[in-house]
Amino acid sequence: MLPTLKAAPAASLAHDHADHEHVLAQADTGPVVVDFGGPPDLPVAGLEQWQEMQGIQAAALDADVLGPKRVVVLRVYFNDYVNASRYTKAQVEGFFGELDQLWRNTSYNKINIDYQVSEQFQLPDNRSEYVNDYATGDLSEGKFYKVIADAVDNAPAGLDWTDIDAVMVVMAETDPSQFHRGEAIKCNAKMGPGGATKYVGCAIFSENPTETDRQVWGRWAHEIGHAFQDGGPAHPSNYNSEFELMDSNYPGQTGVFEKQNHTGFPGWLPPGKYAELSSLQDGQMVCLWAMEYDPTGQPNFQAVKAKITDSLYYMVSVRRRVLGDDLNGQFPSGIPDEGVLIERVSEGSDPWVVLKGPGGDRNKLWQEGQQYEDNADGIYIHITKKVDDDNYCVTIRYTKAANQPDVALHPWRSPPGNTWETTDIWIDSPVNGYDTYRYGEWNDLTGNLAPRGNGDDPAVGMVNRVYARVRNIGSQTATDVKVHFDVTDPLGVGIAGSNGWALIGSVDKNQFPGLASIAPGAFVDVYVEWTPNIALTEEQIAEGTFAFHSCLRVRIDPVAGETALGNQDGDLEQENISYFQVAEEPGGGEPVYNDVIRLRNDDLVNKKFFFLS
Repeated sequence: MLPTLKAAPAASLAHDHADHEHVLAQADTGPVVVDFGGPPDLPVAGLEQWQEMQGIQAAALDADVLGPKRVVVLRVYFNDYVNASRYTKAQVEGFFGELDQLWRNTSYNKINIDYQVSEQFQLPDNRSEYVNDYATGDLSEGKFYKVIADAVDNAPAGLDWTDIDAVMVVMAETDPSQFHRGEAIKCNAKMGPGGATKYVGCAIFSENPTETDRQVWGRWAHEIGHAFQDGGPAHPSNYNSEFELMDSNYPGQTGVFEKQNHTGFPGWLPPGKYAELSSLQDGQMVCLWAMEYDPTGQPNFQAVKAKITDSLYYMVSVRRRVLGDDLNGQFPSGIPDEGVLIERVSEGSDPWVVLKGPGGDRNKLWQEGQQYEDNADGIYIHITKKVDDDNYCVTIRYTKAANQPDVALHPWRSPPGNTWETTDIWIDSPVNGYDTYRYGEWNDLTGNLAPRGNGDDPAVGMVNRVYARVRNIGSQTATDVKVHFDVTDPLGVGIAGSNGWALIGSVDKNQFPGLASIAPGAFVDVYVEWTPNIALTEEQIAEGTFAFHSCLRVRIDPVAGETALGNQDGDLEQENISYFQVAEEPGGGEPVYNDVIRLRNDDLVNKKFFFLS
């Protein structure tokens, strides 16, 4: 049986909670019967196709989904029901407190739910006037707007309808044989009995006695998403993802696909948090920080968008059971797995998003050492390194690079620094003697020590060494490697555009014989000498160590047989310099500092780091 759809001007929204899809639409004409050309339980094309069939223009996208969202929650019971409910007003308020926190988490505090909950009141008609019964779960399609309109018209006094962003109706239900899937849309609704009409988010849902409390408010969370969703498909994978709130992650976070600037929730995850790759450089290695965390916490990438075409691409992200993704009501610990999520996106297809799990299991995520391959798409995604539970490094290729070298540096914005620095570029100042580093050493992600941070602050007017750790992350020997070192020009003003670089120097096998041949998995440390010249102010001289933001980068020429060039072009192979140092020229090769300082760590468990200036 095909759904009959009601409405008034504007947008529409598809919604499904089982194996067939229902569409709510608004029009000034009477009921609209939509024939999708197949059996009623067959999955159908999405909202965009339906709009095109009906000659309806899609509504213009709203601005970024930001700020407080004022929500009025109307608790109702049907005319043929007694005044009873599964949840009290206080319990519903408690659920909306949970919903507020979930949406704060998944939006990185870009939105919050400012809610007010009504006392329970009676609707004027019987349940059958508001709900259609289905064996797979009840819906109100064709009756949705009557639920909203009657609830608003009969709402009790005392509610503040000022600047409302969404109207939500909770239908009381104590009968365990009744189950409503929930529905949501943006619609025209009165702002209170007799109030002016406003275009707002509209959602209806039930108390569903057969579900747990968390499953109930998780379903509400999904419907709230539709009330505020800005673009893209209503359900990215047609409910086939337990890692996406707008599919089946009830309750949980919405993922990196929905947080793009042209899909569901623009303005949340900045474009700079997506490492966008293409076949032009045959891919690269990227280290990713779990997408659940607030992107302002550190500059690391949180998603890869690996493009095949403009509308066909792969999204890669790290998922953790934290900050809402520890809540999914279908599983004991939240989302079904932790690790690397791979999603194939074909915009405009049905569905847009298909999860690619190991062995075809969409509930399993990828782990260190595993590799996803799609020969037809020409993409190969290798889980190169699990740094810790929050951080993974992945290598993406557009050719199956089984027999070629790949010279590289670890990219900046990666562990262990998690800042605009890489383990593979550092400075060795003469002030404290070469091969001794002011900031100590740490693990470079491969079990080898590298200087921490910048190593040393570069000494003004003195001969510093700028080092690079040149790696071969390919499967064949890299030969005749040539390395170039650049610094921002002028110093002290960050990066002044693509032309704001000056060459410090270049090295090859003639200066460092190890560059003649680098075996797979090996590295060679090389350096050039650099004497930074700065017109010092009296204040800088007095400070001794002063802030002076500059940047280094390292570029490596392609070697014979190499096609993967993404980790050697100088784009991510950079190192911010925050401080420079003014010091006297050391005499006789001895360090300038001769005092003895004794440091004691009184913590028997944790390491401590001491900054001396």
